[in-house]
This record gives sequence, structure tokens and C-alpha cells, in this order.
Amino acid sequence: MRLAILAAIVAAAVGAPNALAQSHTQQRAFCENAAGAYALDLQIGGCTAVIQSGREPPEYLALAFDNRSAAFAGQGDYGRAIADADQAAQLAPQNADYQNSRCWRRAVAGRELDVARAACDRALQLAPYQDNLLDSRGLVNLKQQRWQDAWNDYNTALRLAPDTAHYLFGRGIAALQLGRNAEGQADLGRAAQLDGSIEQTYAGYGVSPPGGAPSSGPTTLTRQPAPSQPQPTTPAAAEEEEPEPRPRT
Repeated sequence: MRLAILAAIVAAAVGAPNALAQSHTQQRAFCENAAGAYALDLQIGGCTAVIQSGREPPEYLALAFDNRSAAFAGQGDYGRAIADADQAAQLAPQNADYQNSRCWRRAVAGRELDVARAACDRALQLAPYQDNLLDSRGLVNLKQQRWQDAWNDYNTALRLAPDTAHYLFGRGIAALQLGRNAEGQADLGRAAQLDGSIEQTYAGYGVSPPGGAPSSGPTTLTRQPAPSQPQPTTPAAAEEEEPEPRPRT
């Protein structure tokens, strides 16, 4: 009998670390939330557990903060989203994606736009040829009414990732604000062909075509979002001078 009790105690002692390891693995899975498989509350809880565990290296802690930032943003809690993005960038200051998160969260929320611009500039120093970074700074420019700068950033993003609805719509708004109506309407129309909800997406950022200008042209329900982790293609830089507008089809 005593031997049986002792064996049970030993088994429990051996099993406890395994259970803890399995729990930590599950929390990491919640935090990483591959393919959006889990609810945002589970993701936030998983990331919080990972951050508080004291078991992760700084590189993974940065990822956990960035993932939790995205989850908070998905819930509309931009105060916490911005704070977590800043923590991620502090832990991994040479990571362009974390600098981009600092920029994008502020741009969407319309907060601390000068800080957002500095973060985007830093991201582009670290990864000069990523179209999504130019897209983030383009939104900052729209929010700050820097129309030509916005047009330049979106135009360069489109050279890296042609026919991307998100970039076309941003460039179209900038063109309209610059008084280039035909060009702007062409961009808005093409964006609407590629993504039937692109106007609503931008409205969610607090950005709409001037004067309620419609995004003309046929629409489709096929959604082609801007890539979240684009790969560099060809070297290009955000232009200081406006290039010749290309004809739209």
C-alpha cells in the first residue's frame, strides 16, 4: 500500500512539469493565433501568460507584445495596442515590423501622428523596399493632409506591389486632394474592382474621398487585402518629386 502511494506521488511530481509545459505551449499557440483560429480574448490571454511567464527570450517577448497589440487593435482598444507596440519595438529596436506596428496603430487611431511618422521612417530605414511600410506612412500622410507625400508613398508601394487595392485607394484620395480628378477617380475605380469593401475599410480609418466622391466602376466581392508581410521585390524609394502619372486601364 505504501509503495502504491509513493508511486502515485512520484508520478504526480513527474507529471506536473509536463502539464505546465503543455499549458505554456497552449498559451503560446493562443498568442500566435495562426490563421486567426482563436478569439481575440484568447489571444490576449495567451500573450499575457507568455509575457508574465518569465520563460521567453527577448525576441519572443517582443513577438508576444506585438501579437497582443494586434489583438487589442482588433477590439478597438488603441491605447493598449499602441503601448504594446511600443514595448515590442523597445525589445527589438532593429525589427522593421515592430516599428511599423507603432506607426500603423497610431495612424489608424489618429493619435500622435508625428510619433507615427518617425516610427515609419525608422521602419523604412531598416527595410527600405517593403510596400506595407510605405502604405503605413501613406496613411499618416493622409491624416496629416500631406497630399503629395501620401501620393508619393502609395505610388512607390504600387511599383513594388502593382494593382493592390489598398494602395490604389490611398493614392486615389491623395490625387483627388491634389486636384487631379481624372487620375484619382481612375485609382478609386480600380481599387473598387479589386476589393468591393475598400471604401468601407478606409472609412474605418476615418478617411474618405473628398466631398464624398464615389469610387466609380464595377465592384466585386473578391477581397484582395494588402499583404501583411510583403517580400521586397525591386529596389525603389519613396519619391521626393512627383513622377509622370501612368495611364489607368
